[in-house]
Amino acid sequence: MNTAAQRVLTTPELFCRIFDFLDDGGYAGPVSLRYDRHNLARCASINNLWYQEIMHRFWARPVGEMNGLLRHFRRVKRYRRQFYANFVMRLNIMSVLDMDISRCNIAFRGLSFPQLEVLHLTVRARHANIPRIRAPALEVLHFTLCIDPFKSLEGPVAMKGLFRLIKGGLPSLKLIKFDFLSEVNDHPLAVFQRHFPHVEIVKELDLVPKF
Repeated sequence: MNTAAQRVLTTPELFCRIFDFLDDGGYAGPVSLRYDRHNLARCASINNLWYQEIMHRFWARPVGEMNGLLRHFRRVKRYRRQFYANFVMRLNIMSVLDMDISRCNIAFRGLSFPQLEVLHLTVRARHANIPRIRAPALEVLHFTLCIDPFKSLEGPVAMKGLFRLIKGGLPSLKLIKFDFLSEVNDHPLAVFQRHFPHVEIVKELDLVPKF
């Protein structure tokens, strides 16, 4: 006969409540938590319930550091990446260098993020190519445009890449928050609104990060 504690640890609703008291960051990043992450991973082998909940905690929000998911994926065989991509709900990608974009595209090639709800994407204004991501359920995109002080007159060509990203991989997008604008005129936003009238545009900040 199972004890009360055993019944709690095998009841999905109660077991999940226990994990709700853990850090919502999902043990994703700080090096100081590496030992705790290792112990938690060992618990995933107890049964399927524990495995599913712990994998969710590890992968739902891999934002412990910028481009944290890429760091995790480097340790995962390509044929296993889709399994873990299925858990990701929030993602932070910073692609201010050409090599960053290339690494993202290689790591995410052929993958879909079915549970991804929020994406934070930072790119240079002069990059026409931005990371290609397929997220059929994504509703909120935070888009930060970094202006190169020596090439700011070229205009935000990254907006063209954003058009392709939304058309090709974000069919459910409802809201996009632009975290820039003081050096970008309203014309690109007007063009964007004509292309995607169903997407709400919010101007978050008027400070432009420069690299």
